[in-house]
Amino acid sequence: FVKKVIIKNRVRIIYHLSAIINSSILNENQFSDVKTTIISTLNLLKIVKLYPDKKIIFGSSVAVYGASKGKLFKENSICKPIFSYSLCKKTAEDYILYFANYFSLNFVIVRIGNVYGPYQPKIGEVGVINIFIKNLLKKKTLKIFGDGKQKRDFIFIDDAVSFLQKSEKLSGIFNLATGISTSVNSLIKILKNKSKHSLKIKKEKKRKEEIGISKYDVKKAKKTGWRPKYKINNGIYKTLEFYERNRKFL
Repeated sequence: FVKKVIIKNRVRIIYHLSAIINSSILNENQFSDVKTTIISTLNLLKIVKLYPDKKIIFGSSVAVYGASKGKLFKENSICKPIFSYSLCKKTAEDYILYFANYFSLNFVIVRIGNVYGPYQPKIGEVGVINIFIKNLLKKKTLKIFGDGKQKRDFIFIDDAVSFLQKSEKLSGIFNLATGISTSVNSLIKILKNKSKHSLKIKKEKKRKEEIGISKYDVKKAKKTGWRPKYKINNGIYKTLEFYERNRKFL
């Protein structure tokens, strides 16, 4: 089916973004991860390798690096994935590099940071910014797991999309993030400043899957001329504003 669609529509660029987002490490479905990420990648690669004019853009994840402990990860850093999701993403990356080496496959691997913005679905405790905003507008409690000092590199959806579009003319592996890490406590402060609603906050026990402080080098992405347009406070405000106007998506 996929091959027919590619040929019939003369598709030149193929965005491969499929993945299973597990709600937590305790609910990981390893078989689904393998099928959705690794098997789907292999099936696509077997088709794309037959057509030298095609190019695959693979949406990977900064999660392939594993726990950082404050270390700055570059594209050539050693990857030590610690979840099924990230392990499968790294395996898919390796197959892409294998096909590129033996079959001259055209590819780009984009390791994407913590994306947030309008329309993001709620899956367990994944997507902390959207969860906070939705719970805030529903007048529900905002849960902070641990001390709230854990940091992530949050990138607004528009900025992520703009780089993915630019990657059509690139090749290689890129980190796609802002280069700035923000703590959960800082997210709470931004929401307090941006929202007219009062926040109800509850501290919960630290989760096993928390990986501390995440930091990613994005110099390579910026050398292409790309820049993230949204600072974290602006992106949060735009997301908050969207859900205030479109409550059916809460």
